[in-house]
Amino acid sequence: MKYILKYLMVFSLVFILTSCELNKTSQISYSGVIAADAIN
Repeated sequence: MKYILKYLMVFSLVFILTSCELNKTSQISYSGVIAADAIN
């Protein structure tokens, strides 16, 4: 059980880090999608 918890913690940390990097790189395209949604 402890092993599973440790694995989940590491996985969530990696997920948070990767999502932060993706947000930095795709912020422009994401805002573009929001603008397109607002127009439509």
